[in-house]
Amino acid sequence: MKRTIALFMPFLALLFLASCGNTQAPAEQSESPQAGDQVTKDWDAAKEAYHDVMSGTFHPAEEGNLEPLKTRYAELSSAAKKWAELPLPENLAGKGLEELLPKLVTESEAIGTVVTTGSEEEITASITALHEVFHEIVGLCEH
Repeated sequence: MKRTIALFMPFLALLFLASCGNTQAPAEQSESPQAGDQVTKDWDAAKEAYHDVMSGTFHPAEEGNLEPLKTRYAELSSAAKKWAELPLPENLAGKGLEELLPKLVTESEAIGTVVTTGSEEEITASITALHEVFHEIVGLCEH
């Protein structure tokens, strides 16, 4: 009997070590893909939030109606900041977004000064330039 136990001890030790070698719980193991999915969901939601404000201000400005921009320009800055604070989804890293998002924030903040002190032509030019930066970012996200 002692001999049988002695023969099985190395097997039991190996089994024990193999089962203890995985220090992550199952939920932790699958967290990495889920975390990446959440980063992408957050990124897409922030992009859409900015797009909502941009489309609600730029398209009327294209038609000569600056009132939506005059009442919502602060939302552009806020949405840009929230978006830029998010980590980039892994598939978007290295595409130039690291430089363009701060530019979007800066120009979104600056549009407030133009809206409150500039002429209609300056306001229209400013929102048009900001719209172009936004579309450059969106273009990089799609490629």
